[in-house]
Amino acid sequence: MTRKQCLDAAAQCVLHDRQDQYGGMEDCFINIAELWSAYLRDAIHPHDVACMMALLKVARIQSNPSHADSWVDLAGYAACGVELTDRLYRKVESKAEGCEELVDPFRDAPQTPEAVCKHIVDSNPATYGAPHNPTGEELAELAEDAHG
Repeated sequence: MTRKQCLDAAAQCVLHDRQDQYGGMEDCFINIAELWSAYLRDAIHPHDVACMMALLKVARIQSNPSHADSWVDLAGYAACGVELTDRLYRKVESKAEGCEELVDPFRDAPQTPEAVCKHIVDSNPATYGAPHNPTGEELAELAEDAHG
């Protein structure tokens, strides 16, 4: 496989095949970052997802360097990482003009599984409905039911 063939195959994957299968790259990498952040209880950014997936491909290449798909996927993750970083951080820079340092758009990402679930529910009211905060009376009823 030539460099051009590898890059053409990676372009086909990231611009068409994966887009058709999994939806937009930005949304997908943000979702993965949020889930990994909750699981690890540490902030993972979308560009970290691209790097970690690239490292997965490097590990596979170490096991089987002649498997061309791993090289194609590695190129694809690099392309996704550069575009994703440009898109997400350019948005933040334009909103933060005059600030001395780049604002991290994922600094306030949910860090626990509970926070991720709450974020998902709160962000999708059409799917999950409005959050319900029980009244004191409802809480007393629940406590009474639990104690029998």
